[in-house]
Amino acid sequence: MATQNNTQSEGIDFALGQIQALIAFATAVAKTHENAGDLALQFAKAEHTGRSRLESASALDTMLNGFQDLSQQLRSTLERAATMQENDHAR
Repeated sequence: MATQNNTQSEGIDFALGQIQALIAFATAVAKTHENAGDLALQFAKAEHTGRSRLESASALDTMLNGFQDLSQQLRSTLERAATMQENDHAR
């Protein structure tokens, strides 16, 4: 049983590492995309599709909560990038 718990824990840690790498990548894309506002709109569409898929698959509440949490983090990143671009264009 301890080995199974360790394997599950390692799998969760691995997935969390992958998620952090994706967040870092998304942040880099948002900061360098020529139109972060359009990127945010496209993300909103993709987010809606992803949420719908999870809901139709009867995903666990914890999975939906994780999806919503990460989506909020990414939306915030996109909003900051769009604001930075607007400020740069205003100069």
